[in-house]
Amino acid sequence: MKPPGRRATGASRWRLRRSAGCRGWLLAITIVGITFAHGPEDDQIRLLTAQLERHPQDLTARLRRGELLRDHPRPGDTNTVAMAREDFAYVLRASPHLLSAQLGMARLELASGEFTNALRRLDQALTGTNPIATVHLLRAEALVKCGRPAEAVTSYSEALQRQKDPRAESFLARARAQLAASPTNFSAVLAGLDAGLARLGPVPGLQLLALDIALRARDYTNALARVDALAAESDRQESWLSRRGDVLLAAGRIAEARTAWQKALQACRQLPERLRATPALRDLEADLAQKLASNAPGPAAP
Repeated sequence: MKPPGRRATGASRWRLRRSAGCRGWLLAITIVGITFAHGPEDDQIRLLTAQLERHPQDLTARLRRGELLRDHPRPGDTNTVAMAREDFAYVLRASPHLLSAQLGMARLELASGEFTNALRRLDQALTGTNPIATVHLLRAEALVKCGRPAEAVTSYSEALQRQKDPRAESFLARARAQLAASPTNFSAVLAGLDAGLARLGPVPGLQLLALDIALRARDYTNALARVDALAAESDRQESWLSRRGDVLLAAGRIAEARTAWQKALQACRQLPERLRATPALRDLEADLAQKLASNAPGPAAP
């Protein structure tokens, strides 16, 4: 134990200063932590906030903090959104044509329901040299929200032409815009979905929407081909056989529909008991039995 009245050495004074400094940092982190819940993104926000207190003109840090605040708001807390908006606005005041800041603010405006403002900002971004696919995608989303689906279709197509690895969601969004713009132009919608399948391969979401569109168009031959393609990629056939029967019924081919449903029912019964006991399988078997009972074969020809 240190004798009473002994003066601190240089080393001990350094330890005291270091301890005080650590307490200061902990206090700062605690204060910032009052605003943000704990999580990986919140840790980044705290670090960026501390950095911006030291270097408020760091546009990269401010832009990154704005993105984190926008993408991870606390439920019911409008303050984080306001802070994100101010971060993007700060960067845009310093660099009005910075594309990342334009896109950051446009995404915030879309998420906040400010669709006209977002569209106006994205129109400005289009004036840049060779705008990237993201500008066209966000602009298409804004156009849909503004009730201009035909123009959105053009923007989606522009984006898809520029993307090397497009996402299925972009093709689905274009298809939805096409239907909104022209609800009966099924051939154009199918062509767009088939273009997506050609680029991405057999994506179930694209295949299922194409099947639905073929049925709406009453193109039952097309629909049957799509059901068969989906079935060929599945280890389990009972659901697709049931769906095949539904398409055949819609086409007026009741005998063939019954055959498909009977095969589906047989496929169900061949499954292990643990699978047959699941609610989904029980519902499917009941549905198949009901369809077979409701669509009895017609009288035999004399």
